This record gives sequence, structure tokens and C-alpha cells, in this order.
Amino acid sequence: MSAGASQTSIINAALNELGSTRRIESVNDSLGPAPSAASVWDGAVRFMLAAHPWNWSIARRMLNETATAPEFGYLYAFTLPEDSLRWLPPAHEDGDAWFEGIEEGGCVLTDTPAPLPIRYISITKGQNIAAWSPAFERALELEIAARLAEPITQDESIKDLIRVEADKALAHAKRIDGRSSGHKQRRAITQRSDWLSARRTTYGPEGR
Repeated sequence: MSAGASQTSIINAALNELGSTRRIESVNDSLGPAPSAASVWDGAVRFMLAAHPWNWSIARRMLNETATAPEFGYLYAFTLPEDSLRWLPPAHEDGDAWFEGIEEGGCVLTDTPAPLPIRYISITKGQNIAAWSPAFERALELEIAARLAEPITQDESIKDLIRVEADKALAHAKRIDGRSSGHKQRRAITQRSDWLSARRTTYGPEGR
């Protein structure tokens, strides 16, 4: 977990990555970079949560059949919870919790009767900043920086550079999270960053 992290601190870290001298007190501010930051925050967080089954974002539920059965293909339809961002299909090693099914239209279609055991990425749990790992927080900072790069710096090359770093940070965060999942086989972690050495320009209130 990342002690003391907040929406404001993450956004300000993203601005710092862009070399901006400006900071925000709140995303509700009407001046400076706050409106731009507020406009990208939700999309960036949802993108990051959907990219990987982060340990802190996973929820388990036993579902009852709540949707009309499909006309063909499967016997039952189960409506996914309202806070489900992505259903996590079970694997054979899940034992009694395994079943065959697909997700369509916000439902899980299957031949397995109720109650149906599911695992899913929960928006409610996933948005708990206090539970985020430092690696996830870092990846989100860079994702937000990539989305803010053009409006803040007006420099396409900065946007391209930081997008590369954001993708690397996301891959690294996935590996770190995967090591806590109980699976034994993990690929070696390699880290390399040329971003800091490439960042030379400082941006102030007036831009470049």
C-alpha cells in the first residue's frame, strides 16, 4: 500500500513528470491544470483497473439467476454486479468454482445452475486509493501525465516519450502484483528508464 497517496498528490506527481511548475489543491479548482486533470482522472483509473486483475480490486460473489435465459447456446444468464468492471473467467485449477461461460451484455451466460461463484474486478474496491500499491500508483501517475502531456506542454514529443514510460510502468506494476497472487511462475523483472534523462524543458503557467 502507498501511505498518504491521494488524488491530488497523484495528479501533482503527474504534473511534475511533465516538468510543470503548476500544482493543484483540488480537482474541483476552476483554474490552472485542475479542470484538465479532472477530465482525465476517471478514464485513467478505469483504464488501469481494467488492464489487470489487481489483488485489491478483486471481489467474489455467489450469483442467482437474475436475467432472462438466452434463446440458444446456454441455459442460464446471470446479471453481473453493478460495480463489475470486468468479469474474471474461472480457470480449471479453481476446482469446484470452475465453470464454462461467456460474458455478454452485462451477464454471464453458462450451463451451470445457481448459485454461480464469480470473481470480478470491482470498481468500488478498485477505486480505494489507500489499497493501491506503490507500483500501481506510479503507473497511474505516468498514465495521467501521458493524457495531460499535450494540453500542458503543447509538445507532441513529450507525449510520445511519456507514453512509452507509462506502458513500461504498467507492465512493471502487473509483474509486481502478480508476484503476490500465489502463482509461482513469473517472468524476470527488468527496468529501464530514459525519460528522466530526456526531460530537459520546464513548463510554467505560460507554457514553454
